[in-house]
Amino acid sequence: MDRIYQRQTLDQPKLIAHRGFAVSAPQNSLSAFRAAGERGFWAIETDVRAAGDGVLVCCHDGTVDSLYDGTGAVEAYAWAELSRLRCRDARTERMPLFSEYLDICRTYGAVPFLEIKTAPVAAVLAEALARFKPEEIVLSSLRLEHLLEARSLCEGVFLHHIFSDPEQMIHLSKLGRCGVSYKYADLKEVPPGLIEETRRRGVLVCLRAGDTPEAVRRMIALGLDYIPTNVTHPAMLQGLKAGAVGGNRFTETGAKGKLFIRGGTRSQHVTNDVSITLLSGMYDMLADSNAEKTTSGDGHITIGGNAYAAVLVAGETNSKASEIRKSLVTVQDDAVVDALYTAGDYGSSTEVSVALAGRCRVGELSGHRSGKKGTVQDVTLTVSDPILIPPAVSLSAGTGVTGTQTLRLAGRGLLLSGGSWNRITAEDGAAVTLLCEYPLPEEFSHLCAEGSGRFLVSPGFQFGALQPIAVDGEPVELGTDIPYSMRAPSALQVSWYADNSGARGQALSGAPSAGVKPPFVWLVVEPSLNW
Repeated sequence: MDRIYQRQTLDQPKLIAHRGFAVSAPQNSLSAFRAAGERGFWAIETDVRAAGDGVLVCCHDGTVDSLYDGTGAVEAYAWAELSRLRCRDARTERMPLFSEYLDICRTYGAVPFLEIKTAPVAAVLAEALARFKPEEIVLSSLRLEHLLEARSLCEGVFLHHIFSDPEQMIHLSKLGRCGVSYKYADLKEVPPGLIEETRRRGVLVCLRAGDTPEAVRRMIALGLDYIPTNVTHPAMLQGLKAGAVGGNRFTETGAKGKLFIRGGTRSQHVTNDVSITLLSGMYDMLADSNAEKTTSGDGHITIGGNAYAAVLVAGETNSKASEIRKSLVTVQDDAVVDALYTAGDYGSSTEVSVALAGRCRVGELSGHRSGKKGTVQDVTLTVSDPILIPPAVSLSAGTGVTGTQTLRLAGRGLLLSGGSWNRITAEDGAAVTLLCEYPLPEEFSHLCAEGSGRFLVSPGFQFGALQPIAVDGEPVELGTDIPYSMRAPSALQVSWYADNSGARGQALSGAPSAGVKPPFVWLVVEPSLNW
């Protein structure tokens, strides 16, 4: 069966990962494409541009400024120059080649959904047709002339017009094998009969992104043929299919309906712990307690699986209560939390610990919500990889955090910034690379390590300046690899070394192996060494 014309259902949704699955990695990155493939998206969308030397790359913006550590137009760079740039928010990521994107789509069996930006249509088709049959490819554009050119070059490729209108749709219908997206942010704004008329003319149709499972359900019910999304992945629809949300039966309450899960007992004092575990479903708010009386036990909230929460409050949300003593919040697997507040709306907590693991995403980590007055003394964030640290962190006294703020790193990864943490700890077995110059800046002045935990330093982090090196005689090509991924010999584990000039600073112990002159600084923190 033609996969593009196969009718979608909740059991077999035709979800398009817009610029890859950008919830877990930077948009249009190799990691975002792989994440989309791993989650079983029907199609993976990307934007195709041509570098200055004609090499096809994946990049949405016309310039590199917003996403990469460079400036200027994509077409002003040759591919060799583009390949040295790194994402500002994920320093392991470079701009992907279009061919690499196509290989990932092929590996995971995803439909390549190709938006033409500045790349020549003929060149894009040639690369895509080298890996896919014409009927397996979707070529999309805002510009109708791109689609007309594509049809003149290939009869079988499916054409998609972005932000079309009924008049253009009628013209497109004469080309055959085509679809349109209409620019309606709200499903209620869609004119009656438009979707039916579009499909009657043989044109497939979609709307703007279905970024919640409920929006996807409604789009499928409307008869849309495929659905672009920035957030919703196929597994998130399981709860809608089964009708189960967090162990409770889900009853639709309309567009304004809200689903809150909050612990505590409303009419009496509670001394036992509150425990909430959610592995599916979508929630407007999760909180330790909404009790009118005191909840003096500890709070435990775990959100995992494919669950989603707009707001999570680690504390009290009722003005008549006084405190949750301690709170432990775990976000794991593929769960998503838009905003996590470590202080309750009211009352006080002595300690809140937040643990992030798996491929989860937390958009914001803060103290109390705006306009609220709850407080928390100490906050600890533990991450299995620094990439999981929320992009927005605000734990100042002004947000109700009155004590210490500790960041604990439990695995391997890259740490770009020290933020405002009072203490940064590498747990036993962790190896974390600090992307900074040596001597360490003030933001990294509170490092400590436990057991075999260690930090390494890569100053400047300019990939173009890194050359192949050898460790104990074994050649190591850095390329897109990161220093932390190298297994340093024992002689380097407790010493600082820098560039080709030799040691910079006092070696704690040991000496470099003969010929080992890495063009970056290794810094390993012993368990007894604190700043």
